[in-house]
Amino acid sequence: MTSLRHRTAWLLGVSRIHSTDPDLARRDRFIQQLQARGIVVDSTRLSRWETGHLPVASTVIAAYEQVLDLAPGQLTLGATALIPTSDMPPPGRGHVEHDTHAVHERLDALFIQVLAGRAPGHLWIELAELLTRHHHLYLLPATWAQTADLLAQELGRSTGLAYLSRFKSLRLLVAHPDSRRAAVRAIGSIVTNPATEFVTHPLVLLQEVDDPQANDLLLRLLSDSPSHRRAGASWALTGKLQRGQLNEVELDRVTTTATEILRCSRSMLQSIDALNIYLQLPLLHQARLMRSISDTETRAALEMASTQAEISHPETARSVSARMATTVQERTHTPHAVDPDPMLQRLIREAFFHVCHARRHQAALLLAASPYRGQLGAPLLLHAGNADELMAVAAMTTMTYVADEAHRASLLERGLTDHRLPVRVAALMALSQVVGSVSPVEAHRLRLAMPSNGPLRTATMHVLGIGAATLLPGIDGGEGPVAQAPRWWGGSGAIAEPMVRS
Repeated sequence: MTSLRHRTAWLLGVSRIHSTDPDLARRDRFIQQLQARGIVVDSTRLSRWETGHLPVASTVIAAYEQVLDLAPGQLTLGATALIPTSDMPPPGRGHVEHDTHAVHERLDALFIQVLAGRAPGHLWIELAELLTRHHHLYLLPATWAQTADLLAQELGRSTGLAYLSRFKSLRLLVAHPDSRRAAVRAIGSIVTNPATEFVTHPLVLLQEVDDPQANDLLLRLLSDSPSHRRAGASWALTGKLQRGQLNEVELDRVTTTATEILRCSRSMLQSIDALNIYLQLPLLHQARLMRSISDTETRAALEMASTQAEISHPETARSVSARMATTVQERTHTPHAVDPDPMLQRLIREAFFHVCHARRHQAALLLAASPYRGQLGAPLLLHAGNADELMAVAAMTTMTYVADEAHRASLLERGLTDHRLPVRVAALMALSQVVGSVSPVEAHRLRLAMPSNGPLRTATMHVLGIGAATLLPGIDGGEGPVAQAPRWWGGSGAIAEPMVRS
């Protein structure tokens, strides 16, 4: 909890300091703007908010977004979107609606907009919060199912804040007893569909479900070849291990599977799902796994994961993150001189090198929500050409959170021409998050380079689908599961809400 509070505090502070309006970087002027919006604040309280010594209410974060002219939800979702419900601070007292009729009228209006398709993300959040806040509400099972299915399908087509708001909404449904069954079924349907590729985060939601069927699905996906599905299963199982949700038979299965991943892996990149698991295993199971590994390099990687919680040598992690943080901070707008930002360096280091999937992704999301976002793309693209495949993939994975139109051409070239398959797949997934339609020329080049099967085909199909490529209906899907992808995507394209204002 302390870590979340301090990271939220950092995000608020740097967003104010690096405001494009020099007046707002001054505390006295910023306080005036907050007070004009009904926020009770003085210099001491602002300081305590921005240093993490005092928790910050959601209404205050929303006021920061308004004063700084940020996208609604940029700071709120950036700080909390990937945090498990069990790790979130308890909700404030807030405003409790006593008018049941008014609540139902609002629900009717929300359902009309949401079920019509492609409602803005904030309406999904409002609907999910109303449904899960009021325990006296009743919905038919079919309505829960329809709502959860639509939400999961839209999540698979979304980018930016549209994605994060739908993720938060689905997480609320997963955590609520009345909607959990429908939400879990919807997640299972979307992550097992061969047409969908970007399913890491939906799978992560299953960590909040203490259910044997969910555990079995995750354990089966952990046995898959390296993919977003295996990474999501690894991440979710880590959460379950932390909560003690696996019985002894399941613990044996996850230990055995992690051991097999390590034995079959030919690189650190292929080992990372197992290293993520290893760090959270009970000590007896850690010892059993270690005894099963004879390869010297793999044992060294396990030791490094245990002692440093990183996947690279500490000196490499320190030097790379320090250089990048210095470059990014020097190029980020600020009206005043600022000291070196240790949190910026820490987040870059975690995004690249932390052994835990959750910490890497949460760090990348915080960076994406921060004012440093605009200066991260160039150094990340530079690292994509690194001879170290692990470093190149880490750079492209982080680009998934920060890529914009300026990076489109570079990501396309990397996705089409890099000689390393994992780097190409990661570059294409980053490209898919760039808001805007795929041009006919881009679509043609992607189609020519698309293989008949495998992760590169699904990543390419994801780019074409989310970019609403006009050639999709004409793609021959062949036989079997792979044939579903062109039909699933159709010509619908992305549901896009950019992380930052243009």
